[in-house]
Amino acid sequence: MCGRFNYVISDGMVSLLDEFGVTVSGTTRYNLAPTESVPIIRHVSGLNQLLEARWWLVPSWSDGPSNQFAMFNARAENLDTSRAFKEPFKHKRCLIPATSYIEWKTEHNQKHAYEIFSDVPLLLAGIWDEWNGEITSCSMITTQASDDLATIHKRMPVMLNKEQAKQWLDTTHSTDELQPLFQSKLNLPIHYHMIDGSIGNVRNKAQPVKINEPINRTLF
Repeated sequence: MCGRFNYVISDGMVSLLDEFGVTVSGTTRYNLAPTESVPIIRHVSGLNQLLEARWWLVPSWSDGPSNQFAMFNARAENLDTSRAFKEPFKHKRCLIPATSYIEWKTEHNQKHAYEIFSDVPLLLAGIWDEWNGEITSCSMITTQASDDLATIHKRMPVMLNKEQAKQWLDTTHSTDELQPLFQSKLNLPIHYHMIDGSIGNVRNKAQPVKINEPINRTLF
């Protein structure tokens, strides 16, 4: 699962979003957590849009927001069969731009937080829905982690390169065509380092503090 990420408005983020025809808005945000408002890119009426969405999917057919089921992540393996996910998977796919995401690993009976990032901003696969014309919400797609990232957590977000991201947004592509995107491999260089555990407090919106120790690895 992935339950925290960072969104930093940098020159790289501005340049990346410009390639998708959208203009950066809002402010830099750290430690974004489920149910908070997060930026997404979606394709509607022939145009890409950057907008805010609640990070916890509220299906259009539901009674409204509920915490009964964890809906901030959607397992790639369940997209075709889940009542909540299958229609958005077909028709309402989105990208979640992020600078990095946070994951926890238990070592020697103690949890340690890791910040996972690339050389450029990340484009994470997502789905969105709209409830009652009032709430636009989203869920982040996860898949089985690559062998290297599995040393931190068994799941990882589906991280797309630019061409894959364009394919994901284009709903003329069938869901069968998208299955290769869910493979447990990395499509871009990934780095990670340990950060201060205070990131575990959702009220902490400060920039993550790197712990100066030998763990600072690069993966591909």
